[in-house]
Order: sequence, then structure tokens, then C-alpha cells
Amino acid sequence: MQKSKLQLTQFEWERVEKEFLSNLKLYFDEIYVSIQILRKNKNNPLIRSQLCLAFIGADTFSRFYRIFQGERDNLDQANKNRFKDWLNAFVLTTENKIYKKHHSKIKCDANIIYQLRSSFLHFYSFPKPKKGQDRVLFYFGNIPGHKHIKIERKFKEKGHKVVFVNVYLLIESILEGFLLQLTKMRKMIKNKPDDYIDAVLFAHKIIRQENALTLLIENKH
Repeated sequence: MQKSKLQLTQFEWERVEKEFLSNLKLYFDEIYVSIQILRKNKNNPLIRSQLCLAFIGADTFSRFYRIFQGERDNLDQANKNRFKDWLNAFVLTTENKIYKKHHSKIKCDANIIYQLRSSFLHFYSFPKPKKGQDRVLFYFGNIPGHKHIKIERKFKEKGHKVVFVNVYLLIESILEGFLLQLTKMRKMIKNKPDDYIDAVLFAHKIIRQENALTLLIENKH
């Protein structure tokens, strides 16, 4: 088979693409499974850890998003804009099935989620509330309306307005964003095949250089 203009035979390209997509699936699977394992601990489902895993995944996939948009330099710069652009493209959109159905319970925009991301990944807690800014309260499961009102009243007495965010639905919408991104990538194969090939080759090279692998070393003694 003749080499393409990207200097790959069809066989070589298919091998690279398969390996790249397998690594993307591995990133998603590890994050998804880790979150599900944490949720099995009913007494303490470690909400902050679940959220951090989702944010780490969003950071990872936002980097790939930049690559498939044609970015090659400064991928680790302007992280705030990169993260927010990814959220707006794949999470905070009616194309995201979870967000479309439950946006009234998620109640976050990209600015709020980025603030949460930065604070939880660096301080493992909520960001310091700014003057005039609503406080975010996470909940999961069903909380009776009268308890919402009671909590709101307590915070209001201290001069704060609160916004209740269903943290499980926020996390699920981020996970759904990963899948939506993969769907958009498949469409790129048809609409911009050369750009798709170039992006896969570039991203695959980064993964080969930076990917973290888990190796099982048997102790035979």
C-alpha cells in the first residue's frame, strides 16, 4: 500500500487510531469506575473525591479538545479558558442529555464550575465566597422542600444566598460530556478527515510520551 501524505500506510494508521481511541476509553473507564466505587460506600460516598475525579477528567479531555480544534502550541496555557470552553461545548448544552433533562438541578455555569474545580483540586473544598456571590451547596438524593427553605433561611440570616446543586447530576453531566465529545470526533472523520488524522497523530504522540500505565509485578519469592 502506498504511503499517504501523512507518511502512513492504511495499516499503520488504523493501528495508531485504534491505540489512541483505546487510551481515551481507558481514561474514561478509570474515572467512571472509580466514581462508581466511591458511591458504593453509602455511609460516606466521598463526594469531594468523586467531584475531583470528574474535574480531572474534564481537564484531560479539554486538552484533547484543543488539539482537535487545531491547537498545537501552549496546550498547558490558559487552562481556565480551555476548561470553560470544553464545558460550554460538551456539558452545559442541550446536546448533553443529562444537562438537558436536569439543568434546573445543576444550576451552574462555566464560571462557577471552574471556581469549584480550582478550589477542590487545590484545596479540596469550596472556594471562598466573594461579596455578592451566591454560596453553592451540594446535595445528592432527595431533600424535602422544607429542609431547603430552612437551610436557605439560616444562610440568609448570615447575609448569604445559597444555590443548591445536585452534585451527582453535575458529575453525570460531565461524564456525559466525555461521550458527547467522542461523538463529535466521529463526525469530524467524515467532515474533516485530514484534520482528524493530523489531530489523532499529534494526540497519540503526547499519550505515548506522557501516559501513566499500571503494571502488575509479581513477587515470586
